[in-house]
Amino acid sequence: MIKTDLRFRIAAAITVTCILLVTITGGLLYAASEKLEESLVQQLVSEELNFLIQHHQNLPSHTREVSPSVTHYIVGNVAEEAALPPYVRGLEPGLYDIDIGEGRGERHIALRDVGSTRYIVVYDLGPYEEREEEFKLLVAALLLLIIVITPFIGIFLSNFLVRQLTQLTQKVAVLSPGETTAPLYQEGLEREVGILAGTLDVYQQRIKEMLRREQEFTANVSHELRTPLTEIRTSCELLTLDAGLSEKSRARVLYIAKAEQDMRAHMEALLFLARDQADASKETVALRECVEDIVAPLRTEIAAKKLTLTVDIEPHLSLQLNRRALHLVLLNILKNAVNFTATGGIRLSFEHDSLFIADTGVGIAADALHRIFDRHYRGSDSSDGFGIGLDIVKRICEREQWDIRLDSSPDHGTTVRIDFQQASVA
Repeated sequence: MIKTDLRFRIAAAITVTCILLVTITGGLLYAASEKLEESLVQQLVSEELNFLIQHHQNLPSHTREVSPSVTHYIVGNVAEEAALPPYVRGLEPGLYDIDIGEGRGERHIALRDVGSTRYIVVYDLGPYEEREEEFKLLVAALLLLIIVITPFIGIFLSNFLVRQLTQLTQKVAVLSPGETTAPLYQEGLEREVGILAGTLDVYQQRIKEMLRREQEFTANVSHELRTPLTEIRTSCELLTLDAGLSEKSRARVLYIAKAEQDMRAHMEALLFLARDQADASKETVALRECVEDIVAPLRTEIAAKKLTLTVDIEPHLSLQLNRRALHLVLLNILKNAVNFTATGGIRLSFEHDSLFIADTGVGIAADALHRIFDRHYRGSDSSDGFGIGLDIVKRICEREQWDIRLDSSPDHGTTVRIDFQQASVA
């Protein structure tokens, strides 16, 4: 179904309404004129017939003067009857409306017998029909004029009617959640627009209050979770220093340490999203240095799997962006690359304002590519984690206005491309 804006619908409604009104009014006027014409002509010929009879009885030898549209006939014998026009002969007394054909129009006829004399009045409708045609042309011209001008009138009126609503929409469109701005409600607004503006002000205040409580909650969560996570990490580091620890126990400690690291990364990502930090802390970021920092905690696992890691990024390359957002995105992508790559390696490069992360891992089936960024979707049942990493990556990229694309095929690895549309390359 085609959707149109309110202004177009108002303009279309005004146009259609005007056209319908003019059409209906013209039709009614035409029907009324037809009925009035019938009534007036019947009255005219009847009265003219009465005058003819009275005049002839009073002055039999005097011929009464009539208009070009009215013709009198007085028939007293067979010869006079035969001299009558064909459309009059043989008619019984009464009123008639006869189309005489051959393009000569209609005639209204009144007949009455008084004794042995027949009186006939014939009224020629030709002049009236000409005026009737002129009236039809006038109605048609008026309808055409309405069809031409009403769209412009409708557009003008619709713009005038929705002007305040459009202005309100423009103000709402640039609002950010929790932003402190002047109230949308202003004096002079139309009643309905004022009610809407007041309602939006109340809603905006509720959003600000909700965000304030959420920020307080996330700050408290961050504080409460960081402490036990730090204790877990410290305990794991101390346990790994214990020379008497068996290899089996050491492996379990390392697994706990990795789980703590994953949980901390996910917590940081979720807190980042909850606090709405997009565009809040852009800075000049040396891309290669940032990548090296992100890769550092993964090098042990990369070395354990005997993978190669290539960072093909110029040392002087810098971008103006949110460093924390980039860290979270790359960390999730690189962790997936390490997890799903058994042999070969991982390569990071920067070309044409885009960062590429390519691996030689197991790849992703074609039917799973369109779902890979869905929340809780996992491409493999054997994968670690809770299936929220790539969902977080997608959400962060959307908020930072980065374009992320993924190209993959089974057994041929995966390549992730991040296009920094809004980032400036130095």
